[in-house]
Order: sequence, then C-alpha cells, then structure tokens
Amino acid sequence: MNPGVLPSVHSVYALWLSLATVLWLGTGCAISLLGGSKFDPSLDWRVIPTEHFRVYYHQGEEIPARDAARIAERGHVILTRNLGWEPAEPTHLVLIDAEDAAFGGATPFPNNAIYISLTAPPANPFPFFLRFDDWLLDVITHEYVHILQLDMHGGFTTAMRTVFGRNPLPLIVLNSAIPNLWQPDWLIEGLATYEETQTGASDRRDGAYADMLLRMAILEDRFPTLDQAGGMDAWPDDITQYIFGARFYDYLARRYGEYVLKEISLEYADNIVPFFVGTTGGVILGQFYDRLWEDWKAELRIRFAGQRDSLHREGINPSFPITRRDYYNLGPRVNPLTRRIAYTSINGDDYPAIRIVDPATGRDQFLLRRNLGTSVSWSHDGRILAFSQLEVYRNFSEYSDLYVYDGSVRRLSYGARLRDPDIHPDGRRIVCVENRPAGNRLVIFDLASRRRETIDWAGEGKIFSLPRWSPDGRFIAVEVWKSGAQGIEILDTENRSIRSILMDPALDLAPDWSPDGSVLIFSSDRTGIYNLFAYRPESDELFRITNMLGGAFTPQVTPDSGEILFSSYTSRGFNLDRIDWTPEKWIRTDFTEAGPASEPEPPPSTAPARSEPYSAWPTVRPRFWTPILGGDESGLLVGMATGGSDVLEKNKYNLAALYGTESGRGSYIIQYMNDYLYPTINIGYSDTAVLHSDLYDLPGDDDDYWERQRRLDADLILIRSRYRNNQSLTVGYRTEWLHGLTDIPPGAPPPVEGRLGAVRVAATFNTAKTYRFSVSREDGGLVLAEYDRYDEHLGGTLNQNRYRATATGGRVVAADQLRHLAAD
Repeated sequence: MNPGVLPSVHSVYALWLSLATVLWLGTGCAISLLGGSKFDPSLDWRVIPTEHFRVYYHQGEEIPARDAARIAERGHVILTRNLGWEPAEPTHLVLIDAEDAAFGGATPFPNNAIYISLTAPPANPFPFFLRFDDWLLDVITHEYVHILQLDMHGGFTTAMRTVFGRNPLPLIVLNSAIPNLWQPDWLIEGLATYEETQTGASDRRDGAYADMLLRMAILEDRFPTLDQAGGMDAWPDDITQYIFGARFYDYLARRYGEYVLKEISLEYADNIVPFFVGTTGGVILGQFYDRLWEDWKAELRIRFAGQRDSLHREGINPSFPITRRDYYNLGPRVNPLTRRIAYTSINGDDYPAIRIVDPATGRDQFLLRRNLGTSVSWSHDGRILAFSQLEVYRNFSEYSDLYVYDGSVRRLSYGARLRDPDIHPDGRRIVCVENRPAGNRLVIFDLASRRRETIDWAGEGKIFSLPRWSPDGRFIAVEVWKSGAQGIEILDTENRSIRSILMDPALDLAPDWSPDGSVLIFSSDRTGIYNLFAYRPESDELFRITNMLGGAFTPQVTPDSGEILFSSYTSRGFNLDRIDWTPEKWIRTDFTEAGPASEPEPPPSTAPARSEPYSAWPTVRPRFWTPILGGDESGLLVGMATGGSDVLEKNKYNLAALYGTESGRGSYIIQYMNDYLYPTINIGYSDTAVLHSDLYDLPGDDDDYWERQRRLDADLILIRSRYRNNQSLTVGYRTEWLHGLTDIPPGAPPPVEGRLGAVRVAATFNTAKTYRFSVSREDGGLVLAEYDRYDEHLGGTLNQNRYRATATGGRVVAADQLRHLAAD
C-alpha cells in the first residue's frame, strides 16, 4: 500500500494522540491502519459474511474469496482448539490483488483484521523458501494465529478492555487491553510459523531452508542470542523471528508438551504489568527463556556436528568464491561477450542493485538500482540485459514490469505484471511469467512490437517461476507448482507438448540449460540439503552434482561449459561461488528419494453465504478510548481521546476532548480523512491553548505567550508514489480565530488577533532513502514548499503572504529552512 499524509495538529497532547493512533500496531508483517494506506478508489468491494469471518474482495476475486472463506472457517476450528482462544467478534479478512509480491498482515487494532495479497511467493531464496499445498491456506493460517494470540486477554487485561475498549497502549505501568502485542517478535512470529507447519499448511518451520539457517549459524558460531531473536540487526535479519522463533517453540513443545505453547500466550495476556516476558517463561516452564535458549542451542550443536561429520566423510565439494558481499547475492548470469557476471544484490545497507563482477580480476561494480526481483538474462550477443522489477502502478498497486539495459535502462511494459524474463537465442523474444489473481501463466513478449502471446497450452492451475529457453530456442524449462507438488516442466514450443519431471514434494528450483542443451541443472532439497542436480532429458537420468554443507542455489553453466556458477549459503548469507564442470564425478540419483506428492486436504463443502456490497459502518465506530493530559495557561488539562477506521481505511478519524481544571475551559480536536476518491479529503477542527515559549525575548520570566487557537481546515491531498520517490500536493482552506490568553508585556509588539482566512498550497518531493540498518535517511533528499495567502476576502482581517521552504539532502545532518512573511 502507498503511504498517505496525516495532517499536522498542534499541542502536546494532540501530537501524543497522533502518535498513538498512527503507531504500527500489528505484527512484523502487518500494514499500518491509520497512517494513510489507501486502496485504489476504483475498486468495487463486496463482503462474504461467514460465522467467524467477514471476507472482503474486489472485482476479479470472487472465486479465491469463496475459497478463502472456506479455508478460514476450517482454520478457525483447528487453531482455536490449538491456541485455546476464540475472538468474541468476527475477524475481517481482506483480499487485495494489488501487489506482485507475497504479502500477509494482521492487526488487532482497531478491529481484528487480516490483509492478504493473492500473489503466492516464488520458489526463491528471497524472501524465503517454503513448501505449501495452497497459498491461501498457508497465509490465512499464519495470520489467523496472529489474530488469536494478539486478541487474548484475561483477568486484569479483561478489565482493561471492558473499561477502555481495544486500547493497545499500556497506561504507565499497567498492561494494555491488547497485551500480547507487546511480546517480542520471536514469540509472535514464531508461534504463527510453528502452527503454520504443525497444521500442515507449510513446512517453513521444519524444511531444508530452516535447517540450513540453523545448521550454518551453529557450525560457524553465529547463532543469535535471545536478545537478537527479533532480527533486524544482523543476518539472517527478520527471518530470525520466524524460523528461529518457530524452532524454539518446537523445542519447548518437545520438552514440556505442546499444551505449554498456548499457556505461554494466555499467561502473558493475564499480566498486570507489561513487558515482563521472562517471568512468563518462569511461571509456565519453570525456567527463564534465556536459559532454555542455551539448552536448545546445545541440542542443535550436537545434531549439526554429527551431520557435518557425516558430510565430510562423504566428501564436500570444494568451491571458489566470486563475491563476499553477504546477505542476498543471487541469480548469476554470464555475459557471453565479456564473460563478466551480472547478479542481484540485496542487503541492509544499500538499495537493491544489479552488479557486475569480473571473475578474472574480482572487480565488483554497481550497474543499476533495482526494485527487487532476482533473475536477469543476457541476450545471445551480450549487448542487452533483461530484468523485471516492481513499480507503483496508477498510484495504488505495485506491479512487476519488464526492463532492459543496453547502456541505459529502458522500460518495456507498464502495469503488465511480468517477471522472470529470459531472452530467446534469436534476441527478438522474451519468455516470462505474467501474474494474475490467484495464479499466473507463461507468456512470450515480442521486443519489437511489445505484444504478448500467452502460452495457453501450458495448463491451468499452476504457479510458474524462472522459465529458461534451451540453447536451440525450441524448449522452455520452468519451475512449476501444482496441487502440493513442485517440480520442473519442459515445454516443447514446436509440438506444444509438456514433459513433467520431478513433480513431487521436493523443491526443484531455478532450472538452467547447459550450453549444448543436453543437460538441465537446478537446485533441489531432495537430499535434505539444497544441492545442485543435473537431469539429462535424452536418457531420463538424474544426477547429484554437489554435496554442500550450506546450500547451493540459482545455478548457471558458463558459456564454455567450464564451470557452474551458483549462490552458496553460509551463516552470513548468499554469495556467488563457482565449481568445475565435471560430469564424470556426478552421482546418479534415484527419482523417488522425496516420496510421492500428497494431495491437499479439501476444504469443507459448505458454500459461504451470499456476498453483500461493502459498507464502512460495521467497522468504523470507535473501539477504544484513552485518558490524556495536557496544559493551558492556567494549569492542568484532563481528558480522553479516541479514533477509528473502517476495515478498508476509507474513513479515518481522531477525536480528543480535554477540560482545564483551573481555566474551566474545554479543548477539542476533531480530525477526519476520507479516501473514497483519488484525492484524500481532510477536514479538521481544533480549539486549543498553544504556548509560544520566549516569544518576546525579554528579561525575566514573563516572555511566554499563551494563545487560544480555534482552527478549521479543509484540504485536498494528492499523492504520486513511486518506488524511488514520491510527491504530494495539498490544496486547502483554513480559517482561524486567535485570542490572547496572557497579558502582553509593556512595549512588546502585540501578536495578531481576530479571525484569519487563508488558502494554502503545499508540495513535497521526496527521494530520501532508509535501509534496514539506517539510523536516518542516507541518500536522496526531501523538499517541502508551502504558500499561504491570508486575505480579507477569505473571511479574515489580515492580508498577508506566508512562504516556507525546507530542503534536506544527502546523509542528513541538518535542514535548511527559509521563512518569509510579507504584509501587503
């Protein structure tokens, strides 16, 4: 979703309210509620009511929406039993086909709500690997665990919810009405990932990828401490809270019994004082978590040391490093002309980029920035590099499109939802994957005409990734996922026939042809560790190429068939390595190692209820209130604040009211934002006492000035968002009533009083960037310009122009501001 604009408000307590209501209140994978995310206003929304859910969908999504309703109801039965909790009200499940990336988010505030992208994750190291039968089953299971865990309350926190509603913030030293929200991320994401695997929705907890992360962290002595389990400071970054958290839950379940997992969350939800996480472990498990973490680590050390020794006895393949940048360095592709290697680099310090490395000299150069994506393709003459990347489309969607680099970047498609391009040997066509609601398909893109031809004979109900042309241009090898089985298909474009290989539960990834077309190499976890394999189509033989301690991914055979390039995993991430092309040393492998594919369990046959048009009213009412304090010229202000949003965030509002215990005067703030149309409509009214400290700069203590401001704002806000920059334009009207509350010192110039009326225009242009490890904006810049015209004809008593400009650039050290007041 694209960020919106929350207009500024004045006074200390109003700022506190704004921060409280805009706070990121969901899980690590959640979206912001009141911060301004906005769906495309052209979408026509409907809702399917079920016993425990309200499923929201827009045009083109009815079939997956009904599937989601059935899956959610089935999941409710299983997960409420496992976690020992059932929400008192239905959960709101929103399906949105606006992102060509896997996405799921859950929030308990102000309503229990789940937001899901229909795009399934590609079988790719970035952002993660997992095996699943059905993407909707997997993501709904994960996010509904969040809802159940975060909705829990008991004893004191039940009383807090009864009094304050769904107030997410602790009150000084008292726990909030949504207490589990304040648990560490590894306890939140870890439980959801544990249940996701335990119920059979995926293998993310127990798969070869999870084993790889744990194994290399143990063997290379880079295992995170419990304090680091929330991720965000070192590799494996935010994967830690999911994988390490889920496996630690698994250790606790094996040691104490699975029932303790729900007891941990239920016990924490009953705490009077927030943040005492370790004591919950002591109460339920008899030991604090940090001691148990070390015990688990010792168990893993024994297991993986044995696995390492066994691999060494078999013989681990020597490989030769090409890069050592760490984090994600994926998809190496050799330029046939220069022999230099293009690859994608993603880390926590820089913008994702395509880089070029010379394997002969080791020189590693930046080529261009890339908005995610991992695969690239060179033309046969080495002059063109094709790639795909995400870009904001029509301001509200994030779609993948095709680009080429031939000295400069050229965009080939707009909103076409195309990814994973591979250039045909003739240089005139590209095969790629076209994303669609709840699925995708293969297409051939003509570089000259830019027309698309769908390979409609490739079959329905499949998820494709990383197609690759054979050297003669006749065949296409592609990753395929269907009905819980994953493998590789070879498409004969002349005969329109399909040959499926390795269609079983193992993950067989990133196929690539040898230069003579006789061998197909790929990465697979069928031995329990991701290794490189080779398949000979002519003889129908399968061989294991590598025996790795970490893992091997995204391979390519060099054009001279001398080496295999690939991404190798260590405890610091993925780096490019190479091994010799030695077919005589490959080990022949049985096709049946991974076992037969399992059929996904069908959802209940009961059809969901008839759909209804969307209405904001059921979810827009206030769900909480919180006490707030402030001050005026006489002393203390006491009051309350609330706010709300409907589940599609078309209506958002903040309300605050305070009373002066000494002044006997009330203060109010009312703020409403409407997102039914392309421009956001903002209307606000406030009546507050504002302190101007040291206004007169006079000796003594009497140079402060208190002013009563009554202000009415009406604005239209337009935002243009892109991945690398965004702009906004605000046009509005303001009328103010200003009245002094304190005396003016003798000889001091009197401040303006009375009624003012103005039209306002404000514009921003923002290219500033922050990355995972940033402490502030690191590059780019921010420019803000405002103009206010105060005029008697606009309902005021003053004619005045006011200008303000702010510019921030580079690595942020200061902001230059220019203020100019010119009276007509």
